[in-house]
Amino acid sequence: MFGSSGKRNSAAVQDFYQRNKHKLVIYAWSILGNYTDAEDAVHSAFTAVLSKIDSNGFIPRDTGSYVYRSVHNRAVDIIRKRSRDMGLIHGMQLQAGSTDPLILQMYNDLNSGLAQLIPDDCRIVVLKVIAGLSFREIEKIMDMPKRTIATRYYRAIKVLKDKLESG
Repeated sequence: MFGSSGKRNSAAVQDFYQRNKHKLVIYAWSILGNYTDAEDAVHSAFTAVLSKIDSNGFIPRDTGSYVYRSVHNRAVDIIRKRSRDMGLIHGMQLQAGSTDPLILQMYNDLNSGLAQLIPDDCRIVVLKVIAGLSFREIEKIMDMPKRTIATRYYRAIKVLKDKLESG
């Protein structure tokens, strides 16, 4: 994906960032439970990747997996630094700012369903549904066998479906 020059590598990463920023923030949000911290994690990860490219022409083999893993690591760093003890989803706020009661109810139901999932299952759902990644890409990010990821994904979707249907 990247060319041989540092400038082209940097431009390619910046392009990837622009096309995937929202998905990456949502992924970090699923780890951190805080939108502002998620934005910080994504920004920090991209700054580090660009710095690495600019300093020595680093070229990741799989840009998407590398960037998602970098964002994951930055999110974990934030958790460690702040030593927060709240739950994964607790405290999330609707970022769209909608006041539509139906949208707010759907958001609350989905939030409640996600809160019932174990953290890794929540991350898998976010990576698959929101980020649009394949099980193979998620396998690289989460360092977990693809079949395990698929099984956990389908179980998590069933929990969410049951939660949304029961209201």
